[in-house]
Amino acid sequence: MDLLTKPVAWIVVSILALLGTAFSLPTYFIGQQGMPAVRERFPQVQPERWQQLEDLFGRWVSILLLLTAIPGFGTVIPPAAGANNIKLVPFLIWVTIAKLLRYWFLALVVFGSARAFQNWLNS
Repeated sequence: MDLLTKPVAWIVVSILALLGTAFSLPTYFIGQQGMPAVRERFPQVQPERWQQLEDLFGRWVSILLLLTAIPGFGTVIPPAAGANNIKLVPFLIWVTIAKLLRYWFLALVVFGSARAFQNWLNS
């Protein structure tokens, strides 16, 4: 848990989170062009899945945007958010929070595992 007290870790995780958020913007803007543009860009996703996502956006916007932290979800949720006219500022806030959570989790797992491995080697 020493990682949480290191300023460099905070800087690296913050930069990764901001980059992850920035990489979500192109598909968000594709979504703002409407569902036909989204379906053209993501033909592998069935239309009924898009409809399910649209229905969920009506009730669970913030939770869905937090799911962008999960690989795969981060690909299909931003265009659906754009197509559902989610405002840019809330989109950016929720996606940035999701990316921060994702990269802190990854950092803790990677560096925690490395520390455990190092302790095992030293024992």
